[in-house]
Amino acid sequence: MELSFSPQSRLALDPGLCLRPDVDRAVIITRPPPLNDRSYVFRLVNPAEAVILALMDGQRTVAGVGELWTELTNKPPDVARSEVFQIVQFYIGGEFAKEHILIEADINNASRLHSYDPLQFVMPVHALNLKERRLRIPYMIYFLPTLFCTQNCVYCYAKTKTRPEYSLISTYRLREIFSELHDLGVEAIQMSGGEVFARLDIFEILRAMVDAGLTPDIPTKFCLTYDMIARLRDLGLSIIQFSLDATEPQILDQMVGVSN
Repeated sequence: MELSFSPQSRLALDPGLCLRPDVDRAVIITRPPPLNDRSYVFRLVNPAEAVILALMDGQRTVAGVGELWTELTNKPPDVARSEVFQIVQFYIGGEFAKEHILIEADINNASRLHSYDPLQFVMPVHALNLKERRLRIPYMIYFLPTLFCTQNCVYCYAKTKTRPEYSLISTYRLREIFSELHDLGVEAIQMSGGEVFARLDIFEILRAMVDAGLTPDIPTKFCLTYDMIARLRDLGLSIIQFSLDATEPQILDQMVGVSN
């Protein structure tokens, strides 16, 4: 079902999506899990289109965006308004209708909407590149805190280690890296391994991630204690991935290679 709009509609980018600069173009991309669970969207966007989308913050009307676009470009008002309307129609109709890239702001979603600085999408036209699809700036990072694993799953493809390593990146350096990732616009870190909770300083690392404004996506097969779960809750984490290979103890032991 297509979203209808009028000059008084207050539109915004769906909060499950992110509009971000990518050196020589802008990108609309789905926020990584666990930040949302919506369908994947990836689109390269030219600077003018990105600025107009950034102006649609859920507070301004479509007509208001047209007026601002007129001031910014010094174009005749009817031309500027037409450009804004065309972009809105492009995203709410046709091939993008089912993606719900633009939504109408209301009291139910206002607190989840993201605001964007239009100035960050201003870039030289001669440098524009809408052909190369590989991102210039990472938007999600895979992080293996350790390759040590406490289990020996029969189907595992990872080159895990049977003993803890002692040459890992220090927590001090990880804090610096997490800060640098946040400054690049990274929002989430997909963790893997090894077993995430087999690293002894893992809660210190998770705290550093959260303090840097990053959301960890944690998969585990570790036997988490109530105290460990409470510490995850206190960090503000509401979701982790927990894998269970079987409900029968004997089969489970066989699958993970560990007794009890």
